Formats: sequence, C-alpha cells, structure tokens
Amino acid sequence: MMNSENKFLISISFNQRIEGMHLTIVDATFETIYNGDSEHLNLELFQGIYQLKANFIDYYQEYLLLVDSDKNFTFDFNYPSVAPILSFITTHEYFSGNSEYYSHKSTIEGVTDKPNFLVFGAKYDKDLFKEVLPENCLTEYYILDMNNELLFQLNSQNSKFDNDFGWFAFSNKFENGLYFLKWTNNASNRIFPFYIYNDYQTQFFIRYSQNPDFDNSFFFYSSRMEFRQDAEEYLVLDKVLYAYKDYKNYELLTEKDRSIIQQHPYLVTLVLILQLTLKIKEPDYLNDEKLLLPDLNLVTQSKDDLNTDDLLPVISSIMSMYAVRQKNDTLTFKLASLIDRTIDHLNFDIFWNNFSKVDDTAELNDIYTQFLQKSKPYSININDNQIIKLSKVVANMFGKAGKETIRERLNSLMGNLQSEDFEAKINDAIDSIGDISQIANKLNLPPTKVLRNYKTYKDIYNKLK
Repeated sequence: MMNSENKFLISISFNQRIEGMHLTIVDATFETIYNGDSEHLNLELFQGIYQLKANFIDYYQEYLLLVDSDKNFTFDFNYPSVAPILSFITTHEYFSGNSEYYSHKSTIEGVTDKPNFLVFGAKYDKDLFKEVLPENCLTEYYILDMNNELLFQLNSQNSKFDNDFGWFAFSNKFENGLYFLKWTNNASNRIFPFYIYNDYQTQFFIRYSQNPDFDNSFFFYSSRMEFRQDAEEYLVLDKVLYAYKDYKNYELLTEKDRSIIQQHPYLVTLVLILQLTLKIKEPDYLNDEKLLLPDLNLVTQSKDDLNTDDLLPVISSIMSMYAVRQKNDTLTFKLASLIDRTIDHLNFDIFWNNFSKVDDTAELNDIYTQFLQKSKPYSININDNQIIKLSKVVANMFGKAGKETIRERLNSLMGNLQSEDFEAKINDAIDSIGDISQIANKLNLPPTKVLRNYKTYKDIYNKLK
C-alpha cells in the first residue's frame, strides 16, 4: 500500500452489460472498501493498490487497481456464456451474427419458411483444440420424431459450419409436437426430448472445448421466434437455473430480471415449476403468460388428467419425480408409454431430461412374455395378510398361470388393458412374477424398471434386507 492523504476519483466499468453483478473492493490491509451489486462504480480512493472482486451467479473474477491518479478502469468480465450474446469472451461476433442469421433463415437449401428450431454449437475458443472440427461435430447429431424414426442426421448439406472460426448451425421448420435431439459418439448416447409450439422457436445451444459441454448446454423456447445477440433473457435463464440448484439463489434476481421473466413465457414457466415443486405458498407470475411445458402439467394436474403416451418432461428433476413417485402401490404413468420406455436409460447428470435409449415396445413385449411364462396363478401382494399369503403360496405350488391369464397380464404390462379395475390388473401382473413391488418400494424405483432389470435390483435388495 502506498500511503497518502491524496484521494482520487475512480470510475470502474465493464465492457459487458451484466445486471446483478456483485462487486467487492478491498485494500492492502484486507479491509473492505465497497461491497454491493453494481455494474458501474464512481468513488474516491486513497492512493494505493486495491483488489476488485466480481461475482456473477457462480462465476468469480479478480482485478488489481493501482490508484495513483484520477482514473477510469474498464475491464472485461469473462463469464463463459453459452448463448452467444453481448460481448463475453466466448461470444465472438462470428458466433453471435451466425446464430442470429440462421434463427431467421433455414440452413436447408430451398426451405423458405422461418425456422422454429435452431441448433447452434461453437467452441469456447476457436484457437484451442484444433482437432475439434465443427464439420465433424455436427454429424454426431440426429433429429428423431416421437416414434423414434430418423428425420435428419446433421451434415454438410443440411447444416452450416466454419472450421476456422469454430461453429456450426442447423435450423428448420417442423410441425408442432414432440421430437428427440440425439447425440451419439462411439458407445455414448444422449437423447433430449424437445417440443415445437406455435409461435415459439425452440433453441438448443451447446459449447465445445475438447468435448461437448453438455453440463452447460441448454434449451430455450423463444417467444421472439429468433435469437438476438443483444438479448438479455439468456443470462436471466442462467440465474433461474442457478435457483434450481439452491432456491436461496432466487434472491439474485433483480427487478430488471423479473421484468424480463414476465416478457418470456418460458422463463415464467420455469419459475412456476420450481416454486410449485417446492410448494411455495404464493408462487410468482401466476397471472403471466405461460408456456405449457409437460412439466407444468405434471406438477399441477392429477394423474387421471394426464395422457402420458406422448408426454415427456423437459427437466430431469421433474422426470425423476414423476417416474419414480408412487403412492399406495400405484403407477403415475401409463405402462409402455414413452416415460416407461425411457426410465431405464435416464441420465441425471444435467438439468435437462436426457436418456441414452428409447426402448421398442416389441422388446418390452418379449421381456414381459418370458417372465410371465413362469408366473404363478395367484399374485402375492404386499398388502395381503399372512393367511392370504400362505394360501396363495400353497396354491402356487401346484400350478402355473393359464394362457388366458398370461395374455391378460401381458396386455396389462403393455398398457393395452381397458378395464375399470386396471390398477388391480397391473398389480396382479407385476406381483405374479415375484417380489417386484417390495423391491420397488424399498429402492424407490418404478416397478416396471425393477421388472425389466430384476436380477440386478434383486441382488441389491437382498443386500439391504
């Protein structure tokens, strides 16, 4: 510290516009001179050396201030933004401009409709990892319809890319509904469900270092029907996702952030899903326009009101809650529905719902048939008393289930049974095979997942008994 009685007028600003940046200034004796939220500071400081600490969400950066005269300090804040917005270190103009351009124009020659789906991938730094070529990266992505049928494999004919500047883009017009974005590389697979809605553009952003950074990839449903390089809603999305990690972080939202949320139904919906899941008494934005993601339906409607044949949550935590949640030994999804066919392959390592495979119903049919051929005529339910259990055990010792019973049980497991007592029929089918329900309750897993992986979960269950 250069002690002096002289005070100097200091201005501190950043090249990036960031709402809600937290700044701290300490002197050489570690005394805090300033601590608060600000993007621009004007203050008087004694001559000396100071440390400026800047925080935004979970990113932290430090700077040194040498104060020996009146000065204007202008810094770069190197927040690694995934969306190519503003002027961050990872958001070069060749990312921003191309992302904006192809949100308005399809990358497929001859398609004149404005795109409602955009994939944009880019390297964090175009000069690093020379072996990572966007031309090769894009071919690892596939677009599938809800029946798991291939619509597009991204390639140099239907996509745009620049190997020198390190980006690729795919955009197109799709009909409303559910689709899958699949990424595959050797034995690794990720499948993301996404939706196309009227008057929204579904956007997926992914960054690369040596490998694709799925942890920080994200979807955005833009009511603007476009990407804009000066848009602020993507940074607000980062703050909302940070609140999902710890609800205390919800306090980081500023008044300006809240105003931006109100302008974007997707952000409104994400906040509502979070608050309703946490049972916040007075959720925010109840009266604002919402995007009706399946997740919002799942946390607000009863099971009887839902059709889960073609319904998949977007958020991994909601997928987990809905697929696993059980009450009174009942299922919260239709058997052999998309949820049932993906729960064996779910990844919970990132915020977005994704899985490695969608099971074919024919495969499920074969698996269940093998089990049911050995099923007992009388199923033993965990709610049966000891006398009933004993009588069923004795009866099962002298016979196997008949063909008609097996057929009815198979229909139950395949979701084809139309009956007023379908819950009882499902339980009968599951419990006729073994102690599926007991294992499912103990491990808090869906019974169908236990059934399809019986040996694995039976071993775990035995060790816990």
